[in-house]
Amino acid sequence: RKNGLIDQIWSTLQRRVLLSATRIVALGPQMKERISNNAGEELDSDTIHIIHNWEDPEFIKPMDKSDNWFSQKHELDKQFSVLYSGNIGDFHDLETLVEAMAALDDKRAKALIIGEGDNKDNIVAHAESLGVRGNGISFLPYQPLDDLPYSLTAADVSVVTVREETRGICVSSKLYTAMAAGTPILVIAHPNDDEARITTRFDAGIQASPGDVEGVQEAIETWIENPDLLTKQGHNARKAFEQNFTRKQSVRAYYELLSGE
Repeated sequence: RKNGLIDQIWSTLQRRVLLSATRIVALGPQMKERISNNAGEELDSDTIHIIHNWEDPEFIKPMDKSDNWFSQKHELDKQFSVLYSGNIGDFHDLETLVEAMAALDDKRAKALIIGEGDNKDNIVAHAESLGVRGNGISFLPYQPLDDLPYSLTAADVSVVTVREETRGICVSSKLYTAMAAGTPILVIAHPNDDEARITTRFDAGIQASPGDVEGVQEAIETWIENPDLLTKQGHNARKAFEQNFTRKQSVRAYYELLSGE
């Protein structure tokens, strides 16, 4: 419980660790801000260094759906498609995506949700209750590693979603994979989340808040009606990834931080 005994002990220990650290790595500006707030005014903010997560630019590359066997196998090449791939846990707001797909008038749109997790049964049941499982939304388990370059590039848009209570605690690694894939990103997150900030900064997608079903619906409809915007934001995503979020860049940043260069 907030302000309970365990919370107070944990917060005190966390603060001591942060104040005693020579260097601290945050995965984004929002996380840096949260660390500063947790540590208090005694912490020198210069101690905190932002080093982003990354993806391998050679492993995940943009691929046209017409050239992608995974797209063709799951009929994503025949209609506008939205992809979520990853953990289906309590901190991922997929309910909003499911409800938005149910509300869409344009039946050309399809969502594919790939993954496993504690909340998957609830998401599948929610899709069934709205009548969109198998008719607008399909589900698949995690895919083999060798198939990821195809599954992660199989749709028109990639979904990155985190609930508001995780703001500043984590930055979804799916963001960087989506950017590497060269697809626009549908970010279902608080507008100040690092995922939303990065996407907005590079004009690499559209942000909607958790629970904003209408906002998610409007984003999908915007891309369907504006294919030039879809192409532009996809190119922006890959360009921003190559310039800022590759494995080589992040590993180099860690090396410089730890070696003092």
